[in-house]
Amino acid sequence: MSFWLIVYLFTQEGEFVAKDVYETGGQEQCVKFAGEVARTIINSRLQAQFHCVSDDHYMGRKQDEGVDYD
Repeated sequence: MSFWLIVYLFTQEGEFVAKDVYETGGQEQCVKFAGEVARTIINSRLQAQFHCVSDDHYMGRKQDEGVDYD
């Protein structure tokens, strides 16, 4: 099952900058890819929030437990 990595980027002051979405092959791959994306913003002025969600959650069919819809 596909998993989606959703990344929200913010300024240091908390102002929303962007939302990036990536489709991955599964939950483990999503978590690994989140680490790779995190490395791209180390030592930058951006802050990020990462979420790995199931395909059902992303497509609005079934909400993942503990993860709000965006």
